Amino acid sequence: MEDSVDAENGYLWVMPGTHKLGLLPHGAVKNLEEHESWTEETEGVDTQQQIPVIMEKGDILLFSELLIHSSNKNRSKDRWRRSYVCHYIREDSQVLHREDLRQKYPLY
Repeated sequence: MEDSVDAENGYLWVMPGTHKLGLLPHGAVKNLEEHESWTEETEGVDTQQQIPVIMEKGDILLFSELLIHSSNKNRSKDRWRRSYVCHYIREDSQVLHREDLRQKYPLY
């Protein structure tokens, strides 16, 4: 949605291959300089393995919910970091933590 997303306006970071590890424990975020206090982080991972996802306007990124990912705060003075996020949840999924995701709606 933006002309570019880069380090200044807080691009996405991913850790390739971590989706193969399954669901890992999460806890309160520790670095409040870069992340909001209401977010969580994956525990016990080496973030030195993360790589930036540099994107331009019109790009699309699809990845598993198990892929460890994060982004830093937007530090630009005049640029947004807008995104459109969609989550696909199978009809037979068992959502345990969020009551609002337990409600099932027909798609027809």
